[in-house]
Amino acid sequence: MRNQWVAGLQDRVSARLFDLARRRDETARRANLQRRMASLAATWTERTGIGLEQMAVGVNPDGPLEQVLLGLRLGTCQLALPCRVVDVDASITVTYDALRGRDLRVVMRPRVPLQNQRWPQSAGLMPEVRHVEADTNPPVLIDGVFFNHRTDDDDIDSYLTGTAELVEIGDASVSSTHWVAHLIGPFALSDHWNGSVSDVEVSLAAYPVPDRYSGISAWARRPTLGSFRAPAEWATWRRADLQPDVARLLRVELAFSKPTSGRDAELFLLDPVCRLLQLYSGARPTLCGLWHPQQRVGRLLDLGRSLVSRPRRSVHMMVVLSRFLDEVAPAWDALPGPEQHALKVAMDSLAAIRGDLEPGIAGGAMTLEFLADSFLPPTKNSYNLTKPQKDAIRLGLATVAAQEAPGTTWESDLPKIDSRLFFPPAGDRLAQLLQTFGVPATAAELRAYTSVRNDIIHGRPGGLHLKDKTAALQFELFACSFVVLRKAGYTGQVRDSRSGKLLGPRQGSHVV
Repeated sequence: MRNQWVAGLQDRVSARLFDLARRRDETARRANLQRRMASLAATWTERTGIGLEQMAVGVNPDGPLEQVLLGLRLGTCQLALPCRVVDVDASITVTYDALRGRDLRVVMRPRVPLQNQRWPQSAGLMPEVRHVEADTNPPVLIDGVFFNHRTDDDDIDSYLTGTAELVEIGDASVSSTHWVAHLIGPFALSDHWNGSVSDVEVSLAAYPVPDRYSGISAWARRPTLGSFRAPAEWATWRRADLQPDVARLLRVELAFSKPTSGRDAELFLLDPVCRLLQLYSGARPTLCGLWHPQQRVGRLLDLGRSLVSRPRRSVHMMVVLSRFLDEVAPAWDALPGPEQHALKVAMDSLAAIRGDLEPGIAGGAMTLEFLADSFLPPTKNSYNLTKPQKDAIRLGLATVAAQEAPGTTWESDLPKIDSRLFFPPAGDRLAQLLQTFGVPATAAELRAYTSVRNDIIHGRPGGLHLKDKTAALQFELFACSFVVLRKAGYTGQVRDSRSGKLLGPRQGSHVV
């Protein structure tokens, strides 16, 4: 009897010590996480100018929804939510994966230690769980969940890690005419615009950056001090005058003519609003949350892209966003649907071909051919030959083949060759595209590019010099950007990324 009592006591003490170890481990983990998030918030403030009051910092912050969504996307806050999966009471955390720099990271742990340290049905659990609902106030839905790692042999607990595509807070069925969103990208303090896109009123404004100087330092910089300004400034404390150099935060307000769901408002924000901003800056802006200004309803969509894209701006740096959108937004709306779609494909291709040389050149060549097929007249009769003339040419070729190469593979393949006889070479088609849209290129540049393009497309890149391949890729990026901007309606000056020179505006342009 006594042995049973001692064994029971040992089990209870062991369980209490185990629970104490779990709590101690969780406390240390939360403290380390809080320090890391605070450090990341300070980095974002310094490099982007986003104020600490605009982002939530910590675990399950109580701030406004827009701060929580922005903090979640930047990695300065974390949501820890109770949930139930395959009859297991668990907790799931979601935050930005700062190490990989692309995804929302989710971690799911059981709230009570599992028997044998195993998830029930663990073999089918990872592919089956696609969304997780948290019964909180307001409710939270984590959608597009993909668990890619399972740990079942941990001494303390068993957990699943993976990624998520969407965090939805509040009632998803709410519709409204007014939605607000945050975008992060290579914006300037002066970037603002109020106008209409596809019958939706859009308001854009970059958040101001706090003054770099305060107190005595601000007084020392007063112009009235005259010659005493320099020694007064030297003698006073001042903040580090490093300007934000990575990105800035842009506030977007959308006013629809009729009630619209958050999902539809998000789709409109991605296309066309983000498309137009990409045209201007040369980089894709990142969506950092969309919310309803009166109700606690919001969405955070993760597209698996880096938070900050490298800008490759072709628009003249002196052209402000408002003047650009005043000209391009109406022209974009006036484009037919197929031409809008073609521009979107070309913009996505531009974002994708900035990688390795050979794949980039191949992608750029296909993009130029796609632009030519989309915006130039069809090539079916580009040589202006009549049907009798074409038939005579085919008959002549068949006769020569029968006389000079009877029974050869070339003679048998003649019907296949016939399908390409009356289409112009890719170089001629490219020259026509450049001439149509006014892309400045000499005949020597076009010949050099065509030579490199043909060798890479047809699998002969080995003999090409690095300088020639680099020049070919730069030519493609410049030509594609120029054509896309002109087709989208921009008439102002364009910067040639190869030389840095400004190319003159189209006649009659009012963009300055």
